[in-house]
Amino acid sequence: MRPLDVSALQAQLDFILVDLVKITKPGEGTFDYETGETIPGSPVTVYEGRGALVPEGEETPGVPYPTVPNPTDGAYRLILPVEVENIEPGLDVKITGSKILKYRDPEILERAFKTKTLAPVSSFPVFKILSIEEVK
Repeated sequence: MRPLDVSALQAQLDFILVDLVKITKPGEGTFDYETGETIPGSPVTVYEGRGALVPEGEETPGVPYPTVPNPTDGAYRLILPVEVENIEPGLDVKITGSKILKYRDPEILERAFKTKTLAPVSSFPVFKILSIEEVK
């Protein structure tokens, strides 16, 4: 049996991953002995590159398009290339730009998100889909 070649599917990612994404984690803090407080360190970039933000929602039975996402709880999915590593819960996610500026939702750059879970692994590695949530 030959190994499954998913390179053709991965080549289609250019049509899906239209956003520019930056994922960071807090840098190591420094303790200030005079104030007794920890000063946060500069954020450390975990990933910067292509991605796509997609609302997550329940199907709504009885409507003409039951699979159209309609999130009301700030839940989203972030699609990333399969080679992205070191994704863990609590990382900061920002959409920093888009390849489709003409059609991009202008609010997308104003929102902040956090990863909710570890990045999933798959036997069929085309891309990674992460659960993220909007933070206020």
